Amino acid sequence: MSDTGRLLAVCDLLVESSARLDAAEVAKAGAEQLARLTRADLAVVAFDGPQGRIVKSYPRPVSSAVVEDLLDRAPGMNGERHLVGGTREEARLAGFGEGCAHTGAVAAIGSVDGAFSLLDDWLVSVVGRRIEAQLELVELHHRRLADAEILRDAAIAGEMQRALLPAWNIELAGSAVDGGLRPARHVGGDLYDLQQVEHDVVAIVADVSGKGAPASLLTAAVHSAFGHAVASLGAAPAAIIERIAGETQALLDRTGRILTAAVAATDVSSGIIRFASAGHHPVVHRSGGAARLIRPPAPPLGAGAFAMDEVVISMTPGDLLVLGSDGIVDQRRPDGTAFGIERLLGVVTGLPAAPGPSVAAIFASVHEFANGAPQDDDQTCVVMSASELSA
Repeated sequence: MSDTGRLLAVCDLLVESSARLDAAEVAKAGAEQLARLTRADLAVVAFDGPQGRIVKSYPRPVSSAVVEDLLDRAPGMNGERHLVGGTREEARLAGFGEGCAHTGAVAAIGSVDGAFSLLDDWLVSVVGRRIEAQLELVELHHRRLADAEILRDAAIAGEMQRALLPAWNIELAGSAVDGGLRPARHVGGDLYDLQQVEHDVVAIVADVSGKGAPASLLTAAVHSAFGHAVASLGAAPAAIIERIAGETQALLDRTGRILTAAVAATDVSSGIIRFASAGHHPVVHRSGGAARLIRPPAPPLGAGAFAMDEVVISMTPGDLLVLGSDGIVDQRRPDGTAFGIERLLGVVTGLPAAPGPSVAAIFASVHEFANGAPQDDDQTCVVMSASELSA
């Protein structure tokens, strides 16, 4: 092939849109292209990448000593003349790898029709850059596949987490409970659950520190522990949180996370709600048309061992108990202003007495306040009422 023909061939090479998405195929094609363009007796493409070492040569196999020497000499060579692998053959070498997921070299060894020319120097460099660009496309393709798999797994995990949430509300004579969760991502660290124990209703809202899949795995453990605790202990909020602490302590210790949880049990016959909290915030009680914040009587789980006390709340018609998560009060709008406790107290003061519409109204208020700002944390809410109780 004449020099003019080789220049035309490399022009075709540069405009070629390769569909190869396999590093070994890129190396194989590159070795053959290099041999044909430079008229080399032997062309080698060798590199170390995420999938391990790949070596391709054309038209014959190459010794491991040559490959090792190529990789040692590759950085900064870019077409300079070298004796490769201790052979006596004249060679041209170009290295690549800076900014690329692979580190390696291409070499044309032993011209079949005399000494290599300056054109050969350039052609070796061009082929090296071409292979490097193709390898970057391969890595981009692999990253996109990995990202797509991560997103698919996250979506499945989100569906599984949502399947753990109650898809119904609880309505008994004179009492009703409902809840909802708005995750910031596919999966999150918040949970709520509602359980009926004879004529009592038990609700939990919990928040594992952190976001994403790690937090969601811990919420699944908390959900399971809550179900076991209610089944064995009944409507006993403090004892339920202590049981959850015992079942999750090892996980919290190993992961370095903390867990806040609020459990409330309403006695339909008396209108009494017994409530226990391990560092959970916010919890709001509306009574007589005014809303007040209930401070957590104990620290979060994972922060040490503490006695768990119960708070007794007398509910009258129109009263509400709201168990929220900090994602509600921490929601910010574009100017950085947070929704905050005072705004939540104002919203709860004006809520309807029915839990379902109340949950929806709280979420709607937070969404309207955000004014298009992203949701940075999970938002969870359970509302308990006693709207039809006689004294």
